[in-house]
Formats: sequence, structure tokens, C-alpha cells
Amino acid sequence: MWSLAIFGPSDLERSIVESALRQAGFHIQVIHNADEAALFLQRPRVDAVLVTGMIPGWTLEDR
Repeated sequence: MWSLAIFGPSDLERSIVESALRQAGFHIQVIHNADEAALFLQRPRVDAVLVTGMIPGWTLEDR
């Protein structure tokens, strides 16, 4: 089973993506803040990180 972190605001976009990936068999961890992200990324196996929406503090030029 693949392990995936989703980082981003709670919104419809993230909800749809999360649901589809769970149905496809991914183990999903939803990350709400940077502290949670640091802990999750220290796990022995994290296959991917998906960032959705805008991240607070970023501007369009940071994309």
C-alpha cells in the first residue's frame, strides 16, 4: 500500500482528491499544519506528498 500525505486547506478540491485516492488503495494522511508535516515525513515510508490549494503565506509568484 502506498503512503501519501495531502497538505492543504480543507476544501472541496482536497476532499475530492482524498476520496479518489483512498478508493484507489492509498493510505492517506491529511496534514493541516507544518508541525504535523514534519512528523509524518519522518516516517520510514512516505511515497508522495500532494499539496492542494493555496498555502498561507505564499503568493502567486511563489508557485
